[in-house]
Amino acid sequence: MFGDKLIAKIPKKQEQFIESDGKLGSRLELDQQTGSLNITNITATDSGDYELKISSSRFTINRRITVTVT
Repeated sequence: MFGDKLIAKIPKKQEQFIESDGKLGSRLELDQQTGSLNITNITATDSGDYELKISSSRFTINRRITVTVT
C-alpha cells in the first residue's frame, strides 16, 4: 500500500506480483529469492507512507514505513 492505495499484490503460490495502481509502472520489481519488492529509479514523488500486509489463515502481519526521497 502507498497511502491508501494498493500498489501491488502477490497472490499465494504465485511467482509474480500484480500491480494494482500503475503509479510505479515498470519501476516495481519482485526479488524471487528474498520476496523483496523494490522500487527502482526512486524519485521525490515516491516519498510517503508505505504499508506491508502479510495474511494467512492463521495470522496477519502489518508493517508501516515512511520513505523520504530528497
